[in-house]
Formats: sequence, C-alpha cells, structure tokens
Amino acid sequence: SHTYETGVRGTLGADAKTGRLSWGLGVFRTSTTNDIINVSSALVPMFGYFQNAAKTRRQGVEAKVDYTVDRVHLYANYTFIDATYQSAMTLQSPNNPAADELGNIQVRPGDHIPALPSQRFKAGFEHNVTDAFTVGADLNVIGSQYLLHDDSNQNPKVPAYWVVNVHTSYQLTEHVQLYGLIQNLFDQRYYSVGTFVNTAGFTSNTPGGASFLALSDPRTFVPGMPFTAYAGIRATF
Repeated sequence: SHTYETGVRGTLGADAKTGRLSWGLGVFRTSTTNDIINVSSALVPMFGYFQNAAKTRRQGVEAKVDYTVDRVHLYANYTFIDATYQSAMTLQSPNNPAADELGNIQVRPGDHIPALPSQRFKAGFEHNVTDAFTVGADLNVIGSQYLLHDDSNQNPKVPAYWVVNVHTSYQLTEHVQLYGLIQNLFDQRYYSVGTFVNTAGFTSNTPGGASFLALSDPRTFVPGMPFTAYAGIRATF
C-alpha cells in the first residue's frame, strides 16, 4: 500500500487558565493492492472466507479542535473517508438479493467498501468541578454505511445514528477513584452494522412441513447498545 498525507495545525493562546485553542486539519490517501476483504461463502451457508481485492483506495479529511479554559475542556473531531474499490471484480454474495443466479455480484470501480461509515463526528466536554470531582459528556454521530457483503452497493444502507454518553468521577484518594458512566443517554434505537443471512432456515423432518426459522428478508442488523449505566471503584497500586 502507499499512503500520502498532509495537514496543518496550530495553537491560539499560551495559557489554559485564560483560554487555549488547538486545532488541526489533515487530508490523506491510501492506495492498496491485494487488499484483504471478507467474502460470503456460496458452499457453506453463514460462513465466509478472505480473499484479495485487486485495488482499493481510502481517502478523506480529518479535522479536530480543542479548547481549554480554566477547568473546562471542550473538543470536537470530524472524519470523512471515501473508501472505494478501484478494480472491477466478481464476488460471491449468495444471500444478497442483488446477486445473480450463481450467487455472484459485480463490483465496479468506485463502489464503496461496505461496513465503513463515510462520516464520523464526536464532540464533548470535561469539567473539573473541583480537583477531585470531574463530569463530562460526549456526542457521537456515525454516518450511514453499506451492509457487509453488499460490495456492489445495490441495497439500502444501514442508517446513520447518534448517541450521547455522560460520565463522572471522584478521586477519593491518590489511588482510589469512584466513577459512573451512562452510555446512550437518550436510549436511541440504532444498528451498528448489517449483513445478509440465508433465509431458508432448517429443513423440517416432516414431509411437506415448513422449514424452521425460515425468513422472508435476508437482511440482518446488529442492534446498538441501549441505555446502559455503570458505576464502580477504580484502584491503582
């Protein structure tokens, strides 16, 4: 593979007590030959294997900004990535509704590599209320992505989603800390990734009987973590 990247960065303000802003902006491109990709097996349902893709390219932009003033730290990061195939190829994807009668899909140059969201954004803050007590929160936004094994980009994407997390900690002693964390504060319903499954199910032992667990839609999605809260004690020695 060959990677090219460049960028700029800077800082405004020398003292965090009165306010210091740090920022950065970069662009990158990685071109890969014989990239390793996951392919669904047409011979063994629900299994796959790895094979080489002739040429792929990942290029994009990264931007970040941090601002610290007194006991407050604010930050934001954004990444855009355009990950595409640069060679035409035939891949097995037998459970894909867009596959031909042999279970193959045709990938064209410019098709997006699946299971890679094109955009990611994170912003948050940390507030040191006292020397011992800290609170913070962050917003995470993940862009849409193609389902795994939809390398020809012929099916609807996994939708974009966002979640908010909050956390706090209290330093009891030099070595003992109490902490709390809430993930997905607003209990957003979302999918983190998607792929395809065999819809045939399991053949019934009864002549003429219906197949067990047969499905009508081959798409399957991994649900994201719901509202979750943690609390605990962290000790260091």
